[in-house]
Amino acid sequence: MNRLESFVHNSVKRYPHVKDAIRTTYQAALFPWIGRPHTCDRPLSSRPQFFFGFHDKTPWCPDNRRVLAHRSSGVHEPDRGPVEVGYFTDSRLEKFVSLGHTDAWSKQQGSQLQWCGRGGSVIYNAKSEDGSACSVLVEDGDRSVLDYPIAAVDSEGRHGCVVEFGSFGVGMEGYGYGVWSEEAYRERRQDSKAVGLTELDLSSGHATLHLELQDVASRIKWPPEAGWHSFISHPQYSPNGSQIAFFLRRAKPNFRVQSRMCVYDRTSGTLTLMESGTWLSHYCWLDEDRVLVYLETARGTRRFDVLSSRSGTTQPADGLPSTDGHPQFSRRSGLLVLDSYADRRRRQALGVYQRTGDSSFTLVEAMRFYSPLSFRNEDRVDLHPRWDREGRHICIDSSFGGQRALTVLHGS
Repeated sequence: MNRLESFVHNSVKRYPHVKDAIRTTYQAALFPWIGRPHTCDRPLSSRPQFFFGFHDKTPWCPDNRRVLAHRSSGVHEPDRGPVEVGYFTDSRLEKFVSLGHTDAWSKQQGSQLQWCGRGGSVIYNAKSEDGSACSVLVEDGDRSVLDYPIAAVDSEGRHGCVVEFGSFGVGMEGYGYGVWSEEAYRERRQDSKAVGLTELDLSSGHATLHLELQDVASRIKWPPEAGWHSFISHPQYSPNGSQIAFFLRRAKPNFRVQSRMCVYDRTSGTLTLMESGTWLSHYCWLDEDRVLVYLETARGTRRFDVLSSRSGTTQPADGLPSTDGHPQFSRRSGLLVLDSYADRRRRQALGVYQRTGDSSFTLVEAMRFYSPLSFRNEDRVDLHPRWDREGRHICIDSSFGGQRALTVLHGS
């Protein structure tokens, strides 16, 4: 951002509707459609009407051949129809194998479709017969329905971390599964396992509540207050599965969503509150101790920081842009991939960075992708970059071709 853009952004960032209106008007005035659709030198494979979802998991199977995807036809709206879930048989995205359909999906995060462990098992969220959200485990052609929806699975595929997406959608518009999931949440909001930090044993379906929602809120010193809605979101297992990072958030109409980052140790049962301030957006694990997170400091500066899950301390990340984005780190290659939201000319940046120290990075590859103005606000198509298992190929959700599409950027 230049100084004027930064001033306007800082003046209206606490008022999302005003910020969105100003940004859209500004971008439209700059003739964003003029220019190249992308500046990527890598070979591309792209399939319209497909997407994957969020940046916190890889669509590639453990042997790095098949690529998971959602297929959306017709109106891309959770309340108006299901999406198809399945996988492409290779990274060229030529043949799609369907696994079924689901009503439990959102525009930004899909149905939490992901691989389980080192085999070929797949899990995704669905709508159960009683009208609530659940998860479906597909293993060797057999299907098991689990009582709660999940958001993350550990590296061994043994446990999944529960998120109540109806509650998530009440707190942050566009991240729930539609009106039906919010109605189901209001019916089960007293279910501690649904709204707390809960894990599912994926083999037995048994749910274990680790932390009550109100207990985490009390640790953060968020007392119950009228009008505030608290919820858990964005859980991620550490690389070896010994810890679970997550956001505790609270929302209130006409107020900015407040967030705190927490890390739960599954062995000791201890909860660490990270020094992350009260506003943060996206993160990824770098190793078993360190987490890269985009946050706002006490002085109001937004940047990427590296947080220690053991000590709770933080230090600025060196070499990364100051703008928000979706990071994913490949421990195999030591490379970080990071996108950005559309700039003044509707270009989304995508950078590849070599990790050169505990909290330092060096840019090694840069590219940009055009996103038409029709893909904005809740209908935006964030790149949400994901590495393959070797840290060579990158999978993104794209719109530079004028349609929502799944795209693979092939590495050498």
